[in-house]
Amino acid sequence: MRSLRYLDVHFNELRGLPYAIGRLTTLEVLNLSNNFNDWTELPESIGDQINLRALDLSNNQIRALTSL
Repeated sequence: MRSLRYLDVHFNELRGLPYAIGRLTTLEVLNLSNNFNDWTELPESIGDQINLRALDLSNNQIRALTSL
């Protein structure tokens, strides 16, 4: 999935993202909205998303974006 450009996982009750999310360097749009759980932080590797132009974290418990 190295050429994945759009990933929409909203309303999936995610508890987190794998560190390997940083390997998806062609990702341009990532929708993580509405997961409504105790997930409060993103993996540091999210900062490796050099082509990311849209990130939707609405309606989550994410408290900080320190890794971005």
